[in-house]
Amino acid sequence: MKYQGLIGMAAVSFLLASCAGTDVETHDGQEVAEDQAGSGKLRRGANVYVAQPADRVTAKSTNPNSGRATAAAIANELKPFAGRVMRGTSVQMLDVALHDAQQNGAEYLIYPSIIRWDDKRTDWGANRSAVQVQLSVYESVSGKQVDAMLLQGTGKVFGDEVSPESLLKDPLQRYYKSVY
Repeated sequence: MKYQGLIGMAAVSFLLASCAGTDVETHDGQEVAEDQAGSGKLRRGANVYVAQPADRVTAKSTNPNSGRATAAAIANELKPFAGRVMRGTSVQMLDVALHDAQQNGAEYLIYPSIIRWDDKRTDWGANRSAVQVQLSVYESVSGKQVDAMLLQGTGKVFGDEVSPESLLKDPLQRYYKSVY
């Protein structure tokens, strides 16, 4: 009988742990701590151009508008740190994005690439939404890469009705706090 109580507690613990969402940022191979102070790599108040990444396409599926949604999430979370935030309206090669950033008076270009995009918005089930985006930050005039970051987010197992782009909010906020 005493084992039934232990088994019940273990089952509840497992369910609670599996319902939690996760998000991680990897900066130069190291995880970014939530309270990490800004490094000053990027100048606060500088104008920033966010390029629109290509929609995520795999052998099994295409995620239409994932590029636009990613650029919007990146730009939205950047607003408290940057002066003016501009977004590309179509997918651009790096050299074209750098040129457009310069032409629009941006000091930095954020050039994202979608690595993973799983939109599993369901009310119940074990499938979770997930996202993984590589950010590369460039000085727009010199074209020099000044930073890179891998952002990841995974939704909850049960009751998860979040989109992949909404999973970027917390990792983006921590990242921006770490570089501004």
